[in-house]
Amino acid sequence: MPTGRNAAIVGAQRAAPIRAVIFDVYGTLVEIGAKRWPFVKLARATANPRDALRSVLTTPLGLQEAALAFDCGDIPLAVLAEDLEIELASVSLFPEVGETLGAVRARGLKIGIASNLAAPYAAPVKRVLPFALDVYGWSFEIGFMKPHPAHYRWVCRQLRVAPEEALMIGDTLDADFHGARACGLRAAYLARDGGITASNVPSIQTLDEILAWL
Repeated sequence: MPTGRNAAIVGAQRAAPIRAVIFDVYGTLVEIGAKRWPFVKLARATANPRDALRSVLTTPLGLQEAALAFDCGDIPLAVLAEDLEIELASVSLFPEVGETLGAVRARGLKIGIASNLAAPYAAPVKRVLPFALDVYGWSFEIGFMKPHPAHYRWVCRQLRVAPEEALMIGDTLDADFHGARACGLRAAYLARDGGITASNVPSIQTLDEILAWL
């Protein structure tokens, strides 16, 4: 039975049953074994790296398309393309993900994704997941990044659940926890490194810990 900072989620369940679980992706469901950061390197070659990265995450651009859009003619695109290929080939599930997703689905709950992502990183996620999920909320398709409310509202609409009927799980405190809570969702912070969070932030170290709340 969850206690302490995790009791907040359990208490909220009495008000409305959870009908859907929404997961962040990278750092939550999957990890990149060989990180090369090709899109970050590309953005740094532009006049405004912050705006360039935002564009990559909110529009469906591949690496070459982004280089053309940002006029990065001098950057070694072939090297970045190799970096991207290495990264995508190294995507794998965290050990408990398959069993956790199966258990969530066995409870009759919907499963969605809410992810800030560049377009090429979506396909490897679908490749390694054990089965197709109900909704894939990629920022490059939605046009908004977490923690923008429009991102969470889009995912909830597609899942056909009210925000208070959804539980968001992710490893980024501002985007995945505070952003979800501000939009009316319930949320838990995934701290795989065991880092201590505030007492009012329900936190877990592995995804299978959420099963006791469902």
